[in-house]
Amino acid sequence: MHLAHHNSQHKMARQQETNVEGMKKVLSMEVDGDTESEYRIQVNNQVKYIVVQPGVYDFDEILSFPPALLENLPSFPPGNWTSMNVARSADGTPTCTISSKPLEAVTRIWHPKMVNVLGLKETGRFGARVRIVEWEGREVVAKIARFDFEIRLVENETRVYEKLEKDKIKYPDLPAISPAFFGHLTEDGRVMGMLIEKLEGRMARIEDISACETIVRRLHTLGIVHGDLNRHNFVVDEQSGIVRLIDFENAKDYSNVKAKEEIDSLKDQLVEDTGRGGQEDFSD
Repeated sequence: MHLAHHNSQHKMARQQETNVEGMKKVLSMEVDGDTESEYRIQVNNQVKYIVVQPGVYDFDEILSFPPALLENLPSFPPGNWTSMNVARSADGTPTCTISSKPLEAVTRIWHPKMVNVLGLKETGRFGARVRIVEWEGREVVAKIARFDFEIRLVENETRVYEKLEKDKIKYPDLPAISPAFFGHLTEDGRVMGMLIEKLEGRMARIEDISACETIVRRLHTLGIVHGDLNRHNFVVDEQSGIVRLIDFENAKDYSNVKAKEEIDSLKDQLVEDTGRGGQEDFSD
């Protein structure tokens, strides 16, 4: 009886261990065959960041194929470590180094709402960092920093939205310059993204130049230069004709020179057709 109970416990423990391995999911990846490749991997309710050095795995068969990558990575030890570096040992086998160093995080926390990014259901993507998700019964946009080097972009855009939301409160009768900001996105307790309104509309055309110039000048009055004006960063409501701006990650502090350059470039940007600023390619 005791032996049967012991065997049952052992079997259950092995099943739980297998289930933990089965719960791994690659959320984001930045793959490069010549330099290090980076992965953001969910393990149950945690996220681990994995860096694979060049030469460890085949680029096409393993690095670029998440199921094969997960099969070939070293076993994940238990605990609250944050990142793993995978390199090739002297005998040619993969070896890993674990770190518990805190990850980079957005520091400007101004909105009261915090939303766990792992609790959102993804329904589509605009790009590697921009996902369509379900939140409180509607589709909204989640913009995230997949890796540490992207935190500065989210930090910058978060600060811009703070000014834009204050402008909405100050001038409630004016059309909004941007999508609404719904809250900060968190992952394992740190802020690494934002939740914003999903706008419906089309990109701007040359016939929208007057409305586009008006909204850009309003942005300038807030002490902000957009920094990446192109036709895809204007969203035009087909019914009302109202224009709003998106993508403020490259925004800069206002200067007369930068503001004039932005206004002067507007006509060319609205007829530009190279696809710059459109839906980006992504490897996730």
